Amino acid sequence: MPKSRPRYGEIITQKNRRVAKKKPWTKGLYEGVIAADLIAKQKLEQRNRIAFIVLDSTLEIAFKEYLINESGTTYNDAKLLSLFANRSLVHSEIKKYVTIKADTWKKIEHYYRLRCKLVHERATVGISDTQIEDFRDVVERLLRKLYKLKFSAE
Repeated sequence: MPKSRPRYGEIITQKNRRVAKKKPWTKGLYEGVIAADLIAKQKLEQRNRIAFIVLDSTLEIAFKEYLINESGTTYNDAKLLSLFANRSLVHSEIKKYVTIKADTWKKIEHYYRLRCKLVHERATVGISDTQIEDFRDVVERLLRKLYKLKFSAE
């Protein structure tokens, strides 16, 4: 029997099928958002922390893939390692190629600092549902801007 209603992941995969066919490096990016969505809906005590890390990784990988595959510049392994040793260098490099609103960069930097606290500091920070929703929105907007990916389930 056919499914009565397609799941979010199936809808997003279908909407991005053409982009993924032309740019296979984008598949893991929209699937990262799908995975964060699935995790956030689980009855896990630390679901927001896990979803946040997935979204942050998706954003960082999106920046790397953009620099390698979309920027028109050749980056060797040494240059990439140097850039990605410091996320602010990555942000500066992306800004050379893409215009992103200042308030969006503020949010990206805010969530990066939160990620650093979560990963590197002794005390674990809590991540609220509102923060997950907002960060997911930021990541989706960036993926739309960088790759023309679609996330609307309509």
